[in-house]
Amino acid sequence: MEQPVQIPIIWEEDAGPVRLLSHFVVSVQDENELILMTGQAIPPILKGNEEEQRELLKNFKLPIKPVVNFSLTPKRVRQLIEVLTVALQRHDEIFGSQEAAPK
Repeated sequence: MEQPVQIPIIWEEDAGPVRLLSHFVVSVQDENELILMTGQAIPPILKGNEEEQRELLKNFKLPIKPVVNFSLTPKRVRQLIEVLTVALQRHDEIFGSQEAAPK
């Protein structure tokens, strides 16, 4: 039996723009697919005095601009969780935990 051919991967240097993601939604499609939707909140520019700002915000709905959506298998979700967990542990070792204290 022949061994499978191994194809090395190379990350391209120009990964495109880096965007701040502020919102995430996961939709379970079926037993083999989860959709991870990512977005960025766009806060309003508030003008006027405090009373005018409160009036403006009464019926305001914060728009979320979609950034990118991912279709992932459960196996890939587990890999993503592992990669993010390791990166966060490394971050916390260097900079300390940034989590807010419980209220």
